[in-house]
Amino acid sequence: MGFKKRGVSGRTKVAIMKALKKGPRGKRDLFSRVRARNPKATNAKIARGLGKLLDSGHVGQQGQRQHARFYRIED
Repeated sequence: MGFKKRGVSGRTKVAIMKALKKGPRGKRDLFSRVRARNPKATNAKIARGLGKLLDSGHVGQQGQRQHARFYRIED
C-alpha cells in the first residue's frame, strides 16, 4: 500500500501563486509570505502545494528561479 496522494487547499494554492508572483524581497522568503496570506498553512502543506504546482507545469521557470535561493530548485 502506497501513500494516498494528498490534495492542497485552494487558499494555500492561491497564497503560493501570489507569493511566487511577488518574487523575493530580502529576508521575507516564500514560506513566510504564504503564511502571511494564509496563517493555517504549515511548512509541509506549502511544500506539498509548491511541489504539485511545479510538477503540473503551472508555475513557470521564472517563478522558480526567483525563489531558488529559498528552496533549491535545479534548472
